[in-house]
Amino acid sequence: MTVDALAKGQIEIGKESGQMEAPDKNNVTHFRYAPNFTVGKGAGAAAARASYTAETLGKFLGIPTLGGSSRLKIALNALELIEVGCLPEKNTRGITITELKAEVDCRTAEREQARKDAKSAADEKARMVKYAAEEKERQAARAVAEAKRKTAQAEADKAEREAQARRDATRKAEQRAADEKAAARKSKEVVDQKQAEKAKVEAARAKQAEAEAEKVAKDKQKAADKAKKEMEDKAEREAADEAKRKAKDKAEREAEDKEEAAFIVQQRERKRIEAATIAFMYEMVSSGKKVLAQKHHPDHGGNTADMILVNAAAVRLNTIIKENV
Repeated sequence: MTVDALAKGQIEIGKESGQMEAPDKNNVTHFRYAPNFTVGKGAGAAAARASYTAETLGKFLGIPTLGGSSRLKIALNALELIEVGCLPEKNTRGITITELKAEVDCRTAEREQARKDAKSAADEKARMVKYAAEEKERQAARAVAEAKRKTAQAEADKAEREAQARRDATRKAEQRAADEKAAARKSKEVVDQKQAEKAKVEAARAKQAEAEAEKVAKDKQKAADKAKKEMEDKAEREAADEAKRKAKDKAEREAEDKEEAAFIVQQRERKRIEAATIAFMYEMVSSGKKVLAQKHHPDHGGNTADMILVNAAAVRLNTIIKENV
């Protein structure tokens, strides 16, 4: 009812109404916003007037909220779990505050574990998406490198064919010149000097062209070999990077598993300490009662009224322990 009244603007809680100094409203990690019970839900400039915490609400209601096990804090945490669907409302009916606290602690641990599981799943999905993108990029790079290598090899093959054609042309020119010389010797006719010189020049040009073609072919073959070597080196680097990434992912998962195991051990130790504390306090009350009974019990010279007060005090102390520890 108080939270509903705060949401409707019927009351003010916090610094504005003079109950206590309001916490920093930019920090939503512990603020609730009426009519909501979930921490941080409904936060915003328009909802600032309806903000509250267990401390400000307890000050308004005159209920002490020191310590994490106060009734008001337990109740607010239970309402938050009900609101987010983690705790059925029927489970809170007809139980003591100690039982409610145990239920809230259990459901809160389950909620935190679910949040961790969801985060782990999201992280794993993100890793898979990143890995797929990186793999796609690597495949594209390999395809480009392979295309360059094939282009370089094709150019080298073309240069070799051109060089071979020039060699063939040179041999034909030389054969033509030899045939012409043989024909001249056979017929004992004077070969036209200009024609002979022309044939000689053509043969020299053919040889020069052949040499140039061979040089071009060698250069292109070197380029093709270089491209192939670069592609192989890049593939090795990518394999090394992939191995490092997998090792890093494995280390991160192992670290998360260790953190989760430590959390479980911590929770078990806390519960053990709480149980030991309760047992110790009950034992102290029982021992105190026995000591007072030795003094005030009618069988030991005391009176019935004092003994009734001793028994009532013991019952009251046990009730306080049960409700607040």
